[in-house]
Amino acid sequence: MQATGVGTRSIDTRSIGTRSIDGDLLADLAEQVFGHLHRADQRRWARIHLIGLLSVSGRKSLREMARAVSGATDSTHGLQQFINSSPWDWKPARDELAAIVEQRVPVRAWTAGILGIPKRGDRSVGVHRRFLPKLGRTVNCQVAAGIFLCSAEQSIPVDWTIFLDEGWDSTESRRRARIPSEVGPQPLCMNVLGLVDAMLARFPGAGVPLVADLRTATDISRLAFELGYRGVEFVAEVAPTQLVQLTAEPRSAGSGPQRPGGATTAADLWDPDGRRHGTTVSSLVRLPGAESSRTPERIHRLLVQRVPGGRSRYWVTSILDRPITEVLVLARHGDRVELALRDLELDYGVADFEGRSYPGWHHHMTMASTAYLYRNLLAPHALRAGRRFEVRGRSA
Repeated sequence: MQATGVGTRSIDTRSIGTRSIDGDLLADLAEQVFGHLHRADQRRWARIHLIGLLSVSGRKSLREMARAVSGATDSTHGLQQFINSSPWDWKPARDELAAIVEQRVPVRAWTAGILGIPKRGDRSVGVHRRFLPKLGRTVNCQVAAGIFLCSAEQSIPVDWTIFLDEGWDSTESRRRARIPSEVGPQPLCMNVLGLVDAMLARFPGAGVPLVADLRTATDISRLAFELGYRGVEFVAEVAPTQLVQLTAEPRSAGSGPQRPGGATTAADLWDPDGRRHGTTVSSLVRLPGAESSRTPERIHRLLVQRVPGGRSRYWVTSILDRPITEVLVLARHGDRVELALRDLELDYGVADFEGRSYPGWHHHMTMASTAYLYRNLLAPHALRAGRRFEVRGRSA
């Protein structure tokens, strides 16, 4: 269907297979999220970009999106200018995204996910050499950290940051990518902390736990300390190589840091058909290097889940006063966000964007998040349920 009226509030309804875009609903969303943009042409290009993300199948290049919406490739330049060159602030738009989700669903967790985006060249902002577990090899890639607001049934992205290694701290690299002076290389865990601080500024005193996939982070000790200092509970999935100090190591008291292991309590995991899905065991641990004179030494909990025929999984959590079963329910938000990240990469243009500037990347991620919110939360056909697991506790 040919689109018309993209320069006005009217946006045609268009089919995408069995799905459709509700023009009025999308126009209302665009006005709420991007109403802070002072220029009418900027708000117009925001609507065009959203329609393109939601209507173009396959690779979502700016050229294909411009052609799909306007019917002419000469709109590519305007869309390119809006995303990569126009100096609009993406932060108010993300504040609006968070407010929309908060108003519509009961948020149970802030969930941080890490996304590795392979890149062919080395000019896109943040590109560096890194091992990506999903590919099983080291490639040129961007690494993004996103934070999702999660209910029992929904996981919606509302904020993003991009990891910059030391190679992006040169004067020339910063100038070419238009990286702000206040942004610099830092550990991946500190990128996650920045997202948490932004959420705390939006929703002070929210008391919502953080769930995070930190399997590709080198160490979580500093993040655990900073979250404790801020009073934020967390559940973080970690790699088997994450070092912990068992509080009651069975072989010898006072031994050094250990790989995850040891158990004091356990819980069984069951699928909806009543079949046992696995067993999770729990230990009390300390994190080496997490102590500070500002706070007393903290005790955390290590959860190790063993699934017959599958890989073991490891979580570290600050939650000590609730059953394992409740912590596992929180941890499952990380699995749902992993699926959401895959959808964003494949269906919302995240993997297709080739922009080289720091503002351009943030503009595009804001647009992708808005399109994702529309499709998965606001649209009439949005899915409302996902797979659930039941967990039953027992003594070790």
